Amino acid sequence: MNAVSRDVGVQQLRLLERSRQFVDGRESRGVDVALDPECYLNSWAPGLGNARLRQLAYGWRAEPARLIARARDSASVLRLRPFAISGASAAGAGFEHLIVSWALPTDFDADGGYEDRYLGLTSRGTPHALWFLMLLSGSAPSRLASNVRVFHRPSDGARKPSRRTARGRFSTTVAQACDAAAAVVDCVQEGRLSQVVMPYEAQPFQHAINLRVKARDSRTATVGYLHSALPALPTDYLYRVGAPDRLLVHGAGQAEILTRHLGWPQERVEVIASLRYLRDAAAPFAGRILLPYSFEDADFIAQRVEAMLRAAVPGSMPRWEVRNHPVMTDSPKHLALCERLAAIIARYPDRASTEPRVTAQTLMIGATAAVVEALERGLDVVHLCTNPLFEQHSAGIWTRMDIEELAANVYRYRLREPGAYIRLGDTPHAAAERLGLNNKAQAGNGAVYEDSQLKGSNLVAGGTTRV
Repeated sequence: MNAVSRDVGVQQLRLLERSRQFVDGRESRGVDVALDPECYLNSWAPGLGNARLRQLAYGWRAEPARLIARARDSASVLRLRPFAISGASAAGAGFEHLIVSWALPTDFDADGGYEDRYLGLTSRGTPHALWFLMLLSGSAPSRLASNVRVFHRPSDGARKPSRRTARGRFSTTVAQACDAAAAVVDCVQEGRLSQVVMPYEAQPFQHAINLRVKARDSRTATVGYLHSALPALPTDYLYRVGAPDRLLVHGAGQAEILTRHLGWPQERVEVIASLRYLRDAAAPFAGRILLPYSFEDADFIAQRVEAMLRAAVPGSMPRWEVRNHPVMTDSPKHLALCERLAAIIARYPDRASTEPRVTAQTLMIGATAAVVEALERGLDVVHLCTNPLFEQHSAGIWTRMDIEELAANVYRYRLREPGAYIRLGDTPHAAAERLGLNNKAQAGNGAVYEDSQLKGSNLVAGGTTRV
């Protein structure tokens, strides 16, 4: 690791501590940090939390952008369409488990059954669980399985109006969180839930649901699953009110980051084999250039990719295929960059080779958790960062990873030990058994650290524990 990478790591650690102090300060002043969009300090997508994080990083220079983001979050409440719950006509009582997740139209089969990419489960295979799904795009299916509900905002606005709670009156983020939580309670109706399970991203609507469910019945357990990898700069995962009772993570290295840097109590974090990533699955990123969920400067990305191709010797790269982010398939900005990069690649045909040592390469762009999965699957990972402070995996946080700077803003990563951040699973649909979704027995609540570097260590160093 060179001095530049070391400096990024130091800056990231300082920003993590500044972020923790910011959230603690807001909470001490009575702000609802569970739902407050400025406490969702997201490093990988635009929004009010991202704008606040930039203000914490860059000071007064970023304050105008934060004020603009705040105004947009407030003003867009007026344009927030009424919400609808598809499948709500079916009985909601009698389910012991509630699973909250996201869905795309392609996740449903012809009969309205749902397959979840995050937990590796299906609605058909979990008859005792009620699925509450946040639709990411498109339209809800006209036909749904009896244990599926879909939360969406139809363009005709002809359904239940958005709830204007006191907290959500001046924030779209909070209004949407309150809508989702109220809809969950409506769907559950009578009866007792033993647990609420969700692929957890520390989003305000997830905290709102956890809090409403707990208010309804304090005996209900809330369980989160960190379904991917933490962001390179994981400020959005700072522990705060609304967090789940238990957080399942599929790597001891990620548990270490949560407890050492993000304030999570050790007893709330459980290390398990991955429920999503299976050992025998093909490496999905080999030979591909991956676009992130969000990016700002397409010119910078295109110029750096061309510079890398120009500098490469013949036969030293795969036949690159550009892969768009899966939820950005309709984004004109993303589609334009895909075409632009494909045209650049076509200008350098002699750089390509089909040799196995070459085809195992992957090029990641921007803020992406795919870096960690690719490393755990044995790929040669190169990362082009548009903003290293927000996007680079630094050794200051990712202590089980080696970082090499290849050029300005371009890095190669290597794991020091396999399974450090994702312990690949061996059993498909393991979540049903792990979480007790198909029987009356509830999953255990004890934290299980299976890593010698974590056992017996005091990982909650510094900061206060928020309950």
